[in-house]
Amino acid sequence: MPSLNLDLNFFDHPKVKRLRASIGPEAEIYLIRIWAYAGRYHPDDGILRDFTALEIERLAEWRGEKRAMLQAMLKVGFIEKAGKWHKIHDWQEHEGHLIIFKERAKLAAASRWGNRNNKDIKRKKMPQAMLQAMLKRDSSNALAVHSITEHNRREKRGAFAPPTLEQVQAYCTERGGRVNPEQWMAHYKSNGWKVGRNPMKDWKAAIEKWEHNGFGGNNIPAEKPATITEDAPSACNPWETDPDNILKEQK
Repeated sequence: MPSLNLDLNFFDHPKVKRLRASIGPEAEIYLIRIWAYAGRYHPDDGILRDFTALEIERLAEWRGEKRAMLQAMLKVGFIEKAGKWHKIHDWQEHEGHLIIFKERAKLAAASRWGNRNNKDIKRKKMPQAMLQAMLKRDSSNALAVHSITEHNRREKRGAFAPPTLEQVQAYCTERGGRVNPEQWMAHYKSNGWKVGRNPMKDWKAAIEKWEHNGFGGNNIPAEKPATITEDAPSACNPWETDPDNILKEQK
């Protein structure tokens, strides 16, 4: 579970002491409430968008004089102006690991639902400089940094990710059901996701090729056992029986 980075000397920090002197002995609790909210809902940049000064104070559960808490935090330097909104000072430096947790959650969800190749999903590519800064600040982020960095490399290379059966079924149905999705899936899973002798790059194009060549139809009768003749394909030569190669052999 993601958590805030809180320095062990936080409660004795001069800025915290100045904040206490301005708004009372529980000043840091208001600050931590604001940080926690930003970590949940604004982890990318710590900007409290759409919040007025009074709304920020209600968020922190401040019950003192209106605008006094926010003005004190602005004066001490815990909060700063960001255009028409307010921003937590040095958010990415201190809590940037929350961005990594958010990206890891996106990757996990995309992998779980088979959407890694879905172009409609826009995932932010973490800048390498930010990743290195997170690693330098806290070595416990090493695994998360490695995970995001490796994903960035795979996306740059355009690495192929096999589809799920549900994706194949949906695409075959969309195209009229001329290819049996279970048969298609079983074939390519068994041969290591290769088209002929080459690694698969586009699974949708492979389905369309099966349609064009007439392989894997739902209504195609089962093939009769081949008689042993000189022209019969050899059982020990998968090249002769692979649907991706039959058309080449006929030319």
